[in-house]
Amino acid sequence: MKIGLVGAYDRNNFGDLLMPVLFEKQYKLNNPEKEIEFRYYGQIKSDMNYLKSYSTDYLKNCYNDCDIVIVVGGEVLTASYKLMYLNLQKNKLKIFLLRCLNKLFPKFVDYVAKKRLIGLESKPWILDKDKLKCKKLIYNTVGGKIGNDEISEENLKKVDYISMRSKHDFDNMIKINKKACIYPDSVTSISYFFSEEEILKNVDSDIRELTKEKYFIIQIDNRDSKGEIEKIGDQINLICNSFNINCILLPIGYAQGHEDQVALNKILKYCKNDKVKMPRMTNIYETLYILKEAEVFIGTSLHGIIVSTSYGVPHMVLTNKIKKLLNYVQTWETTPINYTKVEEISFNFKKIYNNEEVKNRLLNYRDELIKLSLENFNNINSIINEVNQNE
Repeated sequence: MKIGLVGAYDRNNFGDLLMPVLFEKQYKLNNPEKEIEFRYYGQIKSDMNYLKSYSTDYLKNCYNDCDIVIVVGGEVLTASYKLMYLNLQKNKLKIFLLRCLNKLFPKFVDYVAKKRLIGLESKPWILDKDKLKCKKLIYNTVGGKIGNDEISEENLKKVDYISMRSKHDFDNMIKINKKACIYPDSVTSISYFFSEEEILKNVDSDIRELTKEKYFIIQIDNRDSKGEIEKIGDQINLICNSFNINCILLPIGYAQGHEDQVALNKILKYCKNDKVKMPRMTNIYETLYILKEAEVFIGTSLHGIIVSTSYGVPHMVLTNKIKKLLNYVQTWETTPINYTKVEEISFNFKKIYNNEEVKNRLLNYRDELIKLSLENFNNINSIINEVNQNE
């Protein structure tokens, strides 16, 4: 039996790259006797092996090719072709021109992007089960809202199983598909499925050396760092010096639309502090290792927050502008401080650093969230196995 895993893991963004690896791993661990062929599809053909994720084929090649198709996660329902196309670009001039054109002719830019990506649907990740000709179409802990799009709405009604990762998105989806359910993002169970040994064998010595002393993490994307570089740098220096702790500036999303590395390099140059360090580009296991060994995570990355939750690392959100992030932490209440203003980073850091009450609460709640995440996987695995038995 062939299973197509579909998602935005054709670009360098940690959460997207991690999801298909986790999904395949959990299925094989839960069903060691089953023989399943997994195939991977994105908007473009890509090779992410250098980051220890998978290579993708064009999504159009998934049609008529798989018995089961699973959209493995992410904010896929909101995504437009122009956004997906823009996020895949690397040429700065082309990105600038596309953004200018989009302000004047948004529908035209989306049309061109759809043609370039060989899109077959109204929206890039909202697939038509009838066109796919698969036995089951599954959406795994996804997010987003489709807006006024009747074609996409009809497609979503045909989905056999759809789990949403926030209450806000679930409330919207249940109106469309009565089978919709709500579970925490599947990456919540990462600490359950990945052993310390497996992670470490994929982590090079320079990253192990970087993490030897106690540290907290700052992560922020390029857009949300505008006008905040100096204030963030001042807060980092204050924490490092007051608490005698290192800071790792960790890029989680490198792709266009995130560009954490751009913002964090500016912060590194501003800080001029030996306690503030930034790793070279890391593979998914090295990013995971840095996250799980931290004392505190502060950032704008949803999967930075989710991995921190899985490993019991206290965390804070560094923006109130990213709806998917705020919707998620409000749904699952993983931290006593959902959002911190930049100028209050050090003040709020003091509240959760070395705080046993916060740590124990997080660990206990983490266990409950992992149980829910495993339940979601079990639901999907049951559907897969039922199809496999009827082959």
